[in-house]
Amino acid sequence: MNMKRILGILFSTMLMCGCLTACGQDTAGDATFKIGNSTFGESSETSAAKAEANADSSSVPAVTEKDKGISVMEGDILDLRDLSPTVVYSEVFAMMNEPADYEGKTIIAKGPFAHYDDERTNKQYYAVIVKDATACCAQGIEFVLAGDKKYPDDYPKDGDEVTVTGKFNSYEDVTGKYVQLSDAEILN
Repeated sequence: MNMKRILGILFSTMLMCGCLTACGQDTAGDATFKIGNSTFGESSETSAAKAEANADSSSVPAVTEKDKGISVMEGDILDLRDLSPTVVYSEVFAMMNEPADYEGKTIIAKGPFAHYDDERTNKQYYAVIVKDATACCAQGIEFVLAGDKKYPDDYPKDGDEVTVTGKFNSYEDVTGKYVQLSDAEILN
């Protein structure tokens, strides 16, 4: 996504989950966040060293049955609704970084609805927001509803919990390569 669109969705998501100052913070106060392949804040070496030091800590979440599978995709359907927040966030991250692996698959996702008006392109973008295990940081999955839908009449309000299903695809415009769910439906 272009940086302006990413920052707009990221900012509105942070406002919804109230994590403008806490997102990605550890107990020492170092903050990190990731946009695309760029990490801002502490280095990955620092993060790896901290993770190794904390590996035997009791604060590490236990692995659940939902976390054990290598792939959560069943055939051509990836249902993210009943997975742990850690697995959902990881799967969405994989979608953004390896979109060819998901092309044409039906994706079902649940989370808060968000929209963004890009004043530069005069387009509107709609997303379902997927939060990480701490419900602090998030990624949005853009979707385009099937049919001739108009905002705001045919869409939920920002922050409303939605379940969205659609066909995963990627597309390019003058600003870069993006992913979305096309021919999408809001199930609730």
